Amino acid sequence: MNNKAQISSEDFELIENYLDGNLDSTSIAKVEARLSHEEDFRINVEEIRDLREGIQRAALKEKLNVFHMDIEKVQPEKNKIHLMYWAIAASISLFILAGIWWATQSISSQEKIFQSYYHTDPGLISTMSSAGDYEFARGMVDFKLGEYSEAVNRWDKLLADNPSSDTLNYFLGLSYLELDDFQKSKQLLGNVTGTEESYFYKDANWYLGLIMVKEGNFEAAIPLLDAADREESTMLISILEKEDK
Repeated sequence: MNNKAQISSEDFELIENYLDGNLDSTSIAKVEARLSHEEDFRINVEEIRDLREGIQRAALKEKLNVFHMDIEKVQPEKNKIHLMYWAIAASISLFILAGIWWATQSISSQEKIFQSYYHTDPGLISTMSSAGDYEFARGMVDFKLGEYSEAVNRWDKLLADNPSSDTLNYFLGLSYLELDDFQKSKQLLGNVTGTEESYFYKDANWYLGLIMVKEGNFEAAIPLLDAADREESTMLISILEKEDK
């Protein structure tokens, strides 16, 4: 949050109630008077309103993703499609298949494996229970919306003040991974894999292991994937062991 617009816990609660419509007419009048005369207070209200809207957008995006997944499961009635459609579709399919074949031939085996197993972490539920949560929560909204550079800009500053935070190291590591900065991602995720007590320990091992896979370092990847203790770990390790022979 802007250094010129630091917010007290009392103002934070007041703004939350104002935005939720939970104030009486007298309190609303006082808030609106402050909005007219106090720039810092106005900035705080705007930032908290923006954050709440961002949280709603992130939640909507998650719901739409689930909706699209459900739609993909629905199978159309094939017997009602015109025969000519299938003739055209078949011709197009030949070009598509040829393109897929060409693309897969140009991708390395480790890249194929990485792409098969890598899925973006869904992030944490975006909430803001206190004024101090603002920057982290706003960064989480950016992360969920796929705006990884924005998340990095916010979280890098927080990490400078709290370098031992496993939460910041983990999600910053994932953000850099999404931005293809693998060296920075490895460094940050490595900070988490060194602490077994961390809530993110297994997931950090998983993503760090996948980076090693992408880089073709299967020997380093295997112990990390084993420590991740996921259902997919056993199969992936088996694949890597065969590839490494």
